[in-house]
Amino acid sequence: MGACPQGSMKKAAALSIESRGTIKFDLKAWDENLHIALCGVSNKQTLRNFEWLAEYGRHRQIPPFLTASTLLVPGYVGVEEVNIIASFIAGWILISLTLFSLSIHNFI
Repeated sequence: MGACPQGSMKKAAALSIESRGTIKFDLKAWDENLHIALCGVSNKQTLRNFEWLAEYGRHRQIPPFLTASTLLVPGYVGVEEVNIIASFIAGWILISLTLFSLSIHNFI
């Protein structure tokens, strides 16, 4: 689903918000060439979709609107690659948590 066209992603996002569902992303590699080797396609659309969804669903914390996973593939996806992916995800988590904290603070 990660590499699907943005129109389809927007429909899935709206359905997830309406149903209180969670969208799960598999971020298999940060390096585009490695991603092509593993999956046969670029990761550019997947990363753009993840960023769009993270922004779209940032106000909903419980249940989480968006989750992500990655994996270690010995000889291909190592610790350094996973750290880059984790940093990418963490950047969106920090934005989301900051906005959530601000909204709680403003509510109180």
